[in-house]
Amino acid sequence: MVILNTKKEKYYYNTIMKLKKLLEFSIKSIIIILFIFTFVVYKTETMKLKINQIKYNYLKKNEKKNYPKNKQLAEKLKSKK
Repeated sequence: MVILNTKKEKYYYNTIMKLKKLLEFSIKSIIIILFIFTFVVYKTETMKLKINQIKYNYLKKNEKKNYPKNKQLAEKLKSKK
């Protein structure tokens, strides 16, 4: 425990304690903000990967179905030239 004799010492001690609390609060808030930011970035990246995988699978399936049509169209265009 700190023994404070004068008003000035009490004032300085109180301001130091307030600054200490403020510093602790700011550090905690920065850590929380960084955690939220990394979580959001991680979620958006995983969603982008999932969307790209869905697009890839969709295009792969449709490519197999439409491939003969595309081949026939290509042959028709070649024959017209």
